[in-house]
Amino acid sequence: MPKNMIFSSGLFGLLMLCSTCHAQTIAPVQRPLADATLDNFGIVVNQTTTLNGHEFYRSFTDYWREKPDYERYSLVIVERSSKRFGNQVLVQMGQKMLFNGALPMKIDALRRYGGEAVEKAYASILSLALRQPGTREDDIAEDEL
Repeated sequence: MPKNMIFSSGLFGLLMLCSTCHAQTIAPVQRPLADATLDNFGIVVNQTTTLNGHEFYRSFTDYWREKPDYERYSLVIVERSSKRFGNQVLVQMGQKMLFNGALPMKIDALRRYGGEAVEKAYASILSLALRQPGTREDDIAEDEL
């Protein structure tokens, strides 16, 4: 048998093997239907840079998980450095600012500050929910009305 024939038959066999493997991986996977409660989940994104910012994030999320419906809201915690005001921390939900304040320097004060920030952010969320009308139009943003 010529050398080219062995190579080509080996290559043909390899292609056939790959095509059967590929066909098996494309087949749809049967998964159980997702529960409706899994559609609502909250995320708290950490965009802090310093050690104090990370500690604030940890204390904030610890207190945040104690709220009854925390999984309905996705938040972003942003830390900004400023020479004039010190490190600023912002808690946002979408484009809405829920909390804005300066980070304390001591760890114990940071833990208490995280609890205060949760209370203020949660109160802001509730007041925003009361201000919004009952019907929501997905095609039109709130500022376009």
